[in-house]
Amino acid sequence: MMVPTVSAAVLAAACALSIAGTAVFAAPPTYYPSPGGLAYPPARRMNLTENYFGTPVEDPYRWMEDPFSKETIKFASQQSDLSLKYLKSLPDRELFKKSFREINRFDRYGTPFKKGEYWYYLANPQGQNAQSILYRTKDLQNQKPEIFLDPNTLSPQGVDRVDSWSFSPDLLKFAYLVTKNETDYSWVGFVDVKSKKPFDTYLRYVIRSMDQYYFRWASDGTGVTYARYKAPKGLSWDDAGRNNDLFPYEYDLLFHKFGTSIETDTICEESVCPGAPSFAPERPQPQKFAVVDDGKGGKIRIALPLKKENVFTPWAPSVDTPEFDWGSTKQDAGPFDTTFVGTAGGMSYYRTDAGAPRGKVIAIPEAEGTELRAVDVVPQDKELVLDQSVQIADGALAVFYLDNVKHVVRVVKVTNGTSSTIYEFPQRNGAATDIKADTDLQTVTFKYETMIDPGTIYIYNLSTNNVTVFRKLQAPAAVAQVVFDQVFFNSKDGTRVPAFVVRPKNAQKNGRNPVWMYGYGGFQINVMPTFSAFAVALARHYGGIYALVNIRGGKEYGSPWYEGGSLFNKQNCFDDIISAGKFFVKEGWTREGLLSIHGGSNGGLLAGAVSLQAPGLIGVGLADYGVHETLRFTNFTFGPGWVNDYGRNFAGKEVLSALKWAPVYNVKPNVRYPAMLITTGDHDTRVSPLHSFKFAAHLQRVSHSVWGAKPVLLRIRELSGHNIFSLLRYMDTMTDKVTFWAQQLRVPYRP
Repeated sequence: MMVPTVSAAVLAAACALSIAGTAVFAAPPTYYPSPGGLAYPPARRMNLTENYFGTPVEDPYRWMEDPFSKETIKFASQQSDLSLKYLKSLPDRELFKKSFREINRFDRYGTPFKKGEYWYYLANPQGQNAQSILYRTKDLQNQKPEIFLDPNTLSPQGVDRVDSWSFSPDLLKFAYLVTKNETDYSWVGFVDVKSKKPFDTYLRYVIRSMDQYYFRWASDGTGVTYARYKAPKGLSWDDAGRNNDLFPYEYDLLFHKFGTSIETDTICEESVCPGAPSFAPERPQPQKFAVVDDGKGGKIRIALPLKKENVFTPWAPSVDTPEFDWGSTKQDAGPFDTTFVGTAGGMSYYRTDAGAPRGKVIAIPEAEGTELRAVDVVPQDKELVLDQSVQIADGALAVFYLDNVKHVVRVVKVTNGTSSTIYEFPQRNGAATDIKADTDLQTVTFKYETMIDPGTIYIYNLSTNNVTVFRKLQAPAAVAQVVFDQVFFNSKDGTRVPAFVVRPKNAQKNGRNPVWMYGYGGFQINVMPTFSAFAVALARHYGGIYALVNIRGGKEYGSPWYEGGSLFNKQNCFDDIISAGKFFVKEGWTREGLLSIHGGSNGGLLAGAVSLQAPGLIGVGLADYGVHETLRFTNFTFGPGWVNDYGRNFAGKEVLSALKWAPVYNVKPNVRYPAMLITTGDHDTRVSPLHSFKFAAHLQRVSHSVWGAKPVLLRIRELSGHNIFSLLRYMDTMTDKVTFWAQQLRVPYRP
């Protein structure tokens, strides 16, 4: 029995030995015959079989795991040339691209926040920039604010996003953290607040977070301490992100003095940073625990996460490209999802699932010791799911509940360990996004939107116990031609599953409407009904029905919803999407073969698996940045952090469970699979391109033996990481997808 080890180094050595010593290579044909005159580039097949807990598994494309080999580079280059040539030849491409740009020409705004005498907010007037610009003004009613920081000037084509920021305690300096090429490698720059001019140098390989444990200003303003990853060996800064090594979890704390070279930055030892005048950043504290009521008369011991500032959180939802912002994994606090809310009156507040599958807020005394007694201050609701909570003031919290995946916003007052609702926002048919709380102003700001309404930004003020409107975003004219609704259907096992639907107003139940299904289903991430310009464009120009399906694996219905779509229950995610497709067929909206499945990251895995499992139902699969290799994923990038969803590589039952649905290992000969557009980025540090490479090679190989096989394209985006932050890139990649989709389903373009 062969059990894959946890050590990446040992695995890499074993792989190299296998390739060099014992592998036998089969001679491939020069090109595989394929539909539409396509000639797929050849991919060498290794004669490599390994035994996973008694099950032999072939892995003929193991060599693709080396991103810098000449063979992998050649394969990627040829695949890129083929896909680009094909996609650029599609007849509706320029027509849709032009119209889609027009539909995206509306003002975008982020929620405002105040620092000193200025209000700051992100905005993208008429969607004309790749990234939203950070503006400031002394009066929120001022229609001509000044530009404070323009991210579009920081990188070619505006692909790098300002991810988070920090003001110095005296508010004279501003630091901003930028994601490089959409990767998880980041750099920090500095701006003088008064003059708005940059100063000093850039800090590279900085941890993608600016909370107090990783970034802090010196008390006299002469420098900063920051957390820095070690640079990838053998790679320049420009190439960082093309490697698929395990992403570094170890880091150094350094002190940088302004006006000096980063080469002279000193490493902090324990709590002392040489050169720092009176302070050092806090390293993570010893793990603390709390005893929580389990709701059944018993107690649960939970681990508490680090306290973090909740005003500006890393990986906040993108103002420009929400459909391609898949977020990050939640704070790891053991088996229960527990997040820090705030501190007041000698108590710390946390939102937790412990003893409350739909979530509750607990209070823990600020006392010494590693195990503390918790009190429920916002008990679990009988029906609603507590999505998140933020602190507005001492004893006042804003709580954001989910009611069938639509946000219910309340403000509660906490007194003597109990809470009461003092305000409820009147709308409950959409999503609250871009939430910011300010305990000094005693406010919380948020945008409330739906899939066909870009939303209104509200400011709730505790002193007035009411909201005021900062901006109402104007929807594009094409919205008038569509309707937005929510439907429910039963999955294979009888579970009731919701889906949000955008369709043309004149759509008929005639079985001829193409349906574009989107899903995610993993990592406790909720997929909310935020505004989708693409869904509007799909309905406008192709008569398409866009369905956002809330499959299991997220937390739309609490922790049981996540557990029902992870690990041994992962197949439920695929069954949910397949059942959604059958529902649309049964209801008369469409027919088999006119459905498609789209998803990214974990959703890319979903698109791949569903396309393989339901080839008659699905006509097109659109898999972005997908986790298709689910036996060896722990050897690469962030893979070790995914074991709760996919399984541990040393646990036999978990490995064999994943083997049943892993896309790379379930491509079968003599099956007519859907047309596939598989997309990845050459700088994806979250899910390595090797996942997509292997999956595409398997599909292309079997297609030559099937009559009427459909195209399989591998689209490799250059200087692109796991998330698309540029509005211009977003429009370009969606144009790729929809024109490929329309060509395969033979759906005509409607001017």
